[in-house]
Amino acid sequence: MVEKINSALNRKNSSISTPAFIGIVIAVCLLLGVLAYSLFAPHSDRVAARPLTQNDQWIKQKAAESGGDINKLSMQDQRKLIMLKGDQGPMELRHYAEAAK
Repeated sequence: MVEKINSALNRKNSSISTPAFIGIVIAVCLLLGVLAYSLFAPHSDRVAARPLTQNDQWIKQKAAESGGDINKLSMQDQRKLIMLKGDQGPMELRHYAEAAK
């Protein structure tokens, strides 16, 4: 019985070789580096590069008039804003008002 345990302990574990293990560690480190760079590197402002559409210009004008508050718009303007942007309309209005400050 003791010989059986000793022979089991002396056997080399060959489930993964050392170069393969080192390669996997390097690959994981590279993957983490690329992921960290893509998340934390400075990005260009791609949204500001596109020109404003006619609807966006209208929303920007109404945001300046109302100060970003949808309740200060006329009922027709509120309907048009909701028709153009849906539920995001009030948030777009606030966004343009804050950007103008």
